[in-house]
Amino acid sequence: MLEHMIIDENFDSRYLPPSSFEFHPLLAHSSLAGLSTLILSPGRTTSIIFTDPDILTLTRTCPRLHILDLGSQNTPVSLHALNVLVRRCHELCTVALRVDARVDSLRDNKYADDDDEEGLRPNRCLIKLNVGDSPVATAGTFILSQESREIMLISRFLHAMAPKLKSVQGSV
Repeated sequence: MLEHMIIDENFDSRYLPPSSFEFHPLLAHSSLAGLSTLILSPGRTTSIIFTDPDILTLTRTCPRLHILDLGSQNTPVSLHALNVLVRRCHELCTVALRVDARVDSLRDNKYADDDDEEGLRPNRCLIKLNVGDSPVATAGTFILSQESREIMLISRFLHAMAPKLKSVQGSV
């Protein structure tokens, strides 16, 4: 049974055109059930097409993940999908992926399903979350006090999802 999968494109990508690959076909293999480490580090010009349904499939296929690192090269997933990932993979301690962290994504998720969140408990193992260059601004124009309230909603959401979370990082 496969426990660790690390794919690292380590080459000079300055002369390569932008490209992408679909994550979903990778999830079709039943040998991933015992996977604890999944690290994909594509070159700078490659992006990973990673959707909310892919996250939900990943949580069913690889419930024993400890580390998920997509090198912040993925298409952003919703906060709902992050919530299901973190709560369903109880042993997950490190996550690095792009997330649509705008407050609007808390309210509106076309993939949300009550069955996905049924019986989920907070993850007490997650200590590090890296969201790379994720969209984190609130949508629209807000006055500062409203932005502060919106940011507090995200903070409360993260704390409820992973109360032991020590670090949330992004790109500068």
